[in-house]
Parts: sequence; C-alpha cells; structure tokens
Amino acid sequence: MANTISLQSLLEKEKLNGINFLDWFRNLRIVLKQEMKEYVIEYPVPNDPGANAPRSDKNKFKKYVDDMVDVGCLMLATMTPELQKQHEDMVAYEMIQNLKEIYEGKARKKRYETSKALFQCKMSEGSLVGAHVIKMMGYIQALEKLGFLLYDELAIDVVPQSQDFDELLKECGIVSQLTPPGTPQWNGVFERRNRTLLDMVRSMMSHIDLPTSFWGYALETTAFTLNHVPSKSVQKTPHEMWTGKRPSMSFMKFWGCKDYVKH
Repeated sequence: MANTISLQSLLEKEKLNGINFLDWFRNLRIVLKQEMKEYVIEYPVPNDPGANAPRSDKNKFKKYVDDMVDVGCLMLATMTPELQKQHEDMVAYEMIQNLKEIYEGKARKKRYETSKALFQCKMSEGSLVGAHVIKMMGYIQALEKLGFLLYDELAIDVVPQSQDFDELLKECGIVSQLTPPGTPQWNGVFERRNRTLLDMVRSMMSHIDLPTSFWGYALETTAFTLNHVPSKSVQKTPHEMWTGKRPSMSFMKFWGCKDYVKH
C-alpha cells in the first residue's frame, strides 16, 4: 500500500494538461504495472458473461470492472478540471484512446519542434555565454517535460555543439581538453586549479591565527580573488569574460584584518 501511494505521487506531481501527455502516460503505466492493472487501459471492456456463465468468468469480469473503476478514478484525479469534464463519462480504456487521438500527435510535434530548436540554436555574435547556456538549458528542460530525457553527458555535449564553439574558445583564450565522463582525475587543468586553490588557502590560514572553521571562507575568498584578476591566457578577468562587466577590487582587504561593527 505504501509503495502504491508513493508511485501515485508521480502522477499527482504534475497533472495531465494535454501537452505533457507522453510523460503522464509513461508514469501512469508505471503505477498500473505495479498494481497489476495495466491490462485495463490495453483492452476494451469485455462482454458481460451473463447469469448462466461459469463462476470463473463472472469473477474475471467483476475483477475487470472493479479495476476499471479504480483506474478511471485515478486517471480523472490526475487531470486538470477541464480534461476531467471531458472524460468523466468514459471508462479507462476509452479515456486513453481519446487522449492518444487528441494529444499524442500534438505532443510528438511539440517535442520535434523543441528538439529542432535545441540542435539548431546558435549563439548570436556579441551575446554572453551565460545567457546562451541558460537558453539551451531551457530547451532541454522543455524536452524533459515532454517525456524526452537527455542523458547528462548528451545534455552537456549539446551546448558546445550548438555553435562554432572552437572559435569561441579561441576568442576567450580557452584551450579545450576533452576527458571521459566521470574521470576528473584525467583533467589536468582541473587538478592544477584545485591544487592552486588549496595552496592559497593553506597560505592564508597560516598567515593569521584563525580557527579551522574559517577554512571554507578562505576557499571562497581564494576563488573569488582568482575570478577577479587577469590570467596569462587572456587580458580580461574571468568575471569580465562571463558577465561583460569590469570588476572593482577597491573593497578588498587583506585576509585576517580586524573588522568593526557600528551599532
């Protein structure tokens, strides 16, 4: 019973509104499969066996009717009010057939249009990388709502392939080095940057007598500082390359200085 309620929450999380039919239908099949009632939406209502039929046929028919009512109520409860009114007089099998006829084609068309926009999306000249990435992630999330899930590796790969990424990297002074997924130890740049951060943190913590609880603050300060100073590969700072705004360092103080709070 607890497992059933937990699975039903999949349907209750996002009710059927038409556009999300493929995603809703997939979750419905998961719930019904766990309850062993999936056959109700796959086969039409059988004929009444009649009063003189064997008891086994009567029991089989009664089980179908009982399951049909349960599934129908579950389906109606996970629809928007407008769709409930349209389907409240139908049995479960009829609901599915009608929904497929209306929305399955529309959902596939919407999914095709969204995926086409995703793979054809180009970064306009002069625009910020961050804004482009956010736009791409919006397409990916829209596809997920339509029931088309991109694996993490593919979703990451799609963003660079959506533009002349190599030229962009060259303009930003970035050298692209690819590594297999899940192997950060193979990323030399990543490992060297971590080592630089930790070396700076150790130096800062040894410079002033502060408790180890300040270690995290030292790491944040180190990362913030490195993002606001230029590097050998580019003249601008990482902050300016990402936001387009030149950073100000006038408010910076040396690590461990005394601070006073005015009341």
